Amino acid sequence: MHPLSLLIKPVSSQCNMQCGYCFYRNVSSSRQTTLNKPMSDMVMEQLVDKACSFASSSCTFAFQGGEPTLAGLPYFEKFVDRVRKHCPTELKTQFVLQTNALNLSDDMLRFFKDNGFLLGISLDGPAELHNMIRRDNSGRGTFVPVMETITRIQEAGIEFNILSVVTNRSVRFVKEIYTFFKNHGFRFIQFIPCLPPLPESRMQGVQTFPLSAESYGTFLIDLFNLWYTDLMAGQYTSIRQFDNYLLMLLRQPPEACDMGGRCSVQYVIESDGNIYPCDFFALDKYLLGNITALSFEEIDRQREKLRFIDESVELGAQCKACHYLPLCRGGCKRHRLMASGSMEDLTHNYFCKAFTAFFEVCGSRLVHAAELMKHQTQQ
Repeated sequence: MHPLSLLIKPVSSQCNMQCGYCFYRNVSSSRQTTLNKPMSDMVMEQLVDKACSFASSSCTFAFQGGEPTLAGLPYFEKFVDRVRKHCPTELKTQFVLQTNALNLSDDMLRFFKDNGFLLGISLDGPAELHNMIRRDNSGRGTFVPVMETITRIQEAGIEFNILSVVTNRSVRFVKEIYTFFKNHGFRFIQFIPCLPPLPESRMQGVQTFPLSAESYGTFLIDLFNLWYTDLMAGQYTSIRQFDNYLLMLLRQPPEACDMGGRCSVQYVIESDGNIYPCDFFALDKYLLGNITALSFEEIDRQREKLRFIDESVELGAQCKACHYLPLCRGGCKRHRLMASGSMEDLTHNYFCKAFTAFFEVCGSRLVHAAELMKHQTQQ
């Protein structure tokens, strides 16, 4: 038993948008069976009951897609009601939902507010950048309806953060993106590097919007310069990657799984109850079992049998000799796959040049920022 965090796909990769860089649509298309039905009550009940009996201290239920709100408000009402009735009173439960913000009714927002949901809103920046890729199923840009929904979320007092995908195009507009988020009062932001399709992908005609290591390095440096200037002026914005570097410099473990030096224990639950060790690798060969048939203890044993976490620990000689390894730690397994194109070689990070350039230019100021944070917490 231990604190438990679940990533739940209530409608699998189904979505009311067609974003060209959608990694999970790519992942789901690479499996033999396509999932078209939402999670059944039976699967939901088994999931909740087993999670509540297995977890200790805390249990986080995070919903993602596709677009999870397509499951409908009744699904979430049943889910939360099951948690309230079947989880021990001493177990701390949390609810998180990542959404494109196109399908949030007033009733749904009231429910999320009443039950303390943290929302992650996908927004790539100003209208031109956001609409370039994030379009609905009719091909229309989604910036206006998303911003209208964010206003309603703010008015409802619901906690939220912003998730923004970085592409080779958006790296040229770092200042515009950062200033846009800042001017709208968005103080909790996660920037996500765009990924190419998996080597085994069967998707046809997909736009990849690839991000080069050189461009990503430039993006991180330019973003840090803006962030650090504001920090020195007493204006702090939480950028997840920088926050995690600060944690490590303060000798605390990073909370982001891609920054810990090895894959973490994860449970990605598909709409049919199948469980995978990571949403980047929710593939047939990594299937851990089904929640309706196995316990979490049995699922953990299957993960160990597959050596999913073990294979993420291997680093090449270049990484082991690198001065920046204590902060980089080799990076995400998915990013290593991008470098080699083969699961047989996960020893080098595709974004190595990006991180090296970032640490060389910004490293001393990053250390200074950590010292400031330490001083502030000691006051």
